[in-house]
Amino acid sequence: SGNANAGPLTTLDIAGHEFSHGLIQKTANLNYSNEPGTINEAIADILGTVLEFYADSTHANWTIGEKSGATLRSMSAPESYNQPGTFHGTNWYFGTGDNGGVHINSGFINKWFYLLSEGGQGTNDHGTNYVVNGMGINDATRIIYHSLISYLVPQSDFNDLKWATMQSAADLFGTCSPQYLAVAEGWVAVGLSEGINEPIQLISMGNTEFCQGNNVVLSVNGWAGSPFDWFRNDTLIHSGFESQRQINQEGIYSVSEHRCGTILNADSVTILVHQLPIVRTVNASLCAGEEVLLTGLPLGGSFSVANPYQGNSTTFQYQFTDSFGCSATAIGSIVVHPLPLVTITNTGTIFPLNMEPVALTSNVNGTFSGVGVVSNYFIPSLAGMGNDYSIKLNYTNSFGCVGTDSILLSVITPCVTPAQELEITQMEENVSEGKVVNFSVDLNASDYKIQWTLPTGCVALSALNETTVSMIWNGKTDELKVALINSCNDKFELKTTVAINNSAPLFNVSIYPVPTSEYLTIETLSVSASQSITIQIFDATGQLVKTVPTVEKMQRVSVKEFADGVYLLVVNCGAKIEKFRMVKN
Repeated sequence: SGNANAGPLTTLDIAGHEFSHGLIQKTANLNYSNEPGTINEAIADILGTVLEFYADSTHANWTIGEKSGATLRSMSAPESYNQPGTFHGTNWYFGTGDNGGVHINSGFINKWFYLLSEGGQGTNDHGTNYVVNGMGINDATRIIYHSLISYLVPQSDFNDLKWATMQSAADLFGTCSPQYLAVAEGWVAVGLSEGINEPIQLISMGNTEFCQGNNVVLSVNGWAGSPFDWFRNDTLIHSGFESQRQINQEGIYSVSEHRCGTILNADSVTILVHQLPIVRTVNASLCAGEEVLLTGLPLGGSFSVANPYQGNSTTFQYQFTDSFGCSATAIGSIVVHPLPLVTITNTGTIFPLNMEPVALTSNVNGTFSGVGVVSNYFIPSLAGMGNDYSIKLNYTNSFGCVGTDSILLSVITPCVTPAQELEITQMEENVSEGKVVNFSVDLNASDYKIQWTLPTGCVALSALNETTVSMIWNGKTDELKVALINSCNDKFELKTTVAINNSAPLFNVSIYPVPTSEYLTIETLSVSASQSITIQIFDATGQLVKTVPTVEKMQRVSVKEFADGVYLLVVNCGAKIEKFRMVKN
């Protein structure tokens, strides 16, 4: 393509310019606007011109596109084509068009490369005199190419370009070499540097007042490749080529640059480092269900858990921030002890008024309290008649945690004692072997627990815990006992000696076999035929289970249907009664 005044724009320098954009994209990838875009256009012009000198050094020149019939730009005299030859000088474009003037403002960088290659002297638009000793296009090309592939990045600005070219000259030819000094003087010529005596500045890249444990980066804007001496409170702390240092100590910092035989000193920067506050907290110990107010010093900080705290055992943090914004944290612990398990173990709850003091028992050695309580005893007479006395037990363990339990007690009317004249009454006149006999005690069964003790060999026909007991006698004179226990748990024992009556029976009746499993034979030997005999059979509970209304002289009675056990046979002959024991097996 071309325009009305020129042929196709396919000259070597223009073609090289466009191909260079591809190289730039694959290396530094400079953004195409404002300062990075201006650097992008300038390097494309530089490399396109370098290509022209490489291919045809005889006819090469420092204008761009002239062989198309129309010259686009001049690297040696950018002003002649409305480009600035000085940074912020004549023809500088400050607008937003052309992506921030990338095709216009690139002229001052082109002028720098021209002077770097060819040398020159003069005065720039700011009135600064300069002398640049040219190094030839080959060395100048090495410097700009090394800067492109090693140091420039998409956001690089003009100062980044200046630093990159200085560092590249140091890398390739050495610090303070003629090439190095030429690069520096070239930037003086185009208004981007003040030269060898350009002041240096120590810059803080962050807050110079901070808390212990943090840091700030100090950076000095000296020449790339220069060695620097770093001082803290006028004491040398480091010598080397680092232009940045990370600072974490308080003090007054300054830097000296050794710039090719000239020593330049930067203004000092004061760093203030505040000590972290001393923070502490107090561990807490409490019982389950309680609430604790946590303590942290200095006051005014914050806890990582609710305060006051109630809950399970845990750890917590207390953070305090002082007036300088410095924070420190202390860690504490909360131990929550379970409440002791407390149980009153007494089983009785109802006591007569005249009962002896009742020992109160529990699973722990606690303290009892309540109406009628003295020490570890409940005294019914002290409490008085009444119901639902609440007796409480409190126990405090070694952690100070209190467990409780309670029980309801009642006091009833006084317990009774048997009369002195009370005795066991024998209800049958005669007692003989195998005969059913009954004994009783004359008292109110509800006042006592009753327990009969039968002589060996006797067979009980009734319960042993009633006021009357029925049994089949064992066949000898023996002692019968009954124990009486009142509501106060007092025990009284009555006993009597039961004598065997060996007189002849009222009438002669034989019953056999005993024991029997199927039939029982009843033989009446001394009973006249005119006498009527009936037999009643009772089980051990006193229940009538069978009646034989008329008994012959000898009669068999079936007991197959009876359950195994002891039975009572009552034989009636007129007004006479005899009782016998029968065992079914």
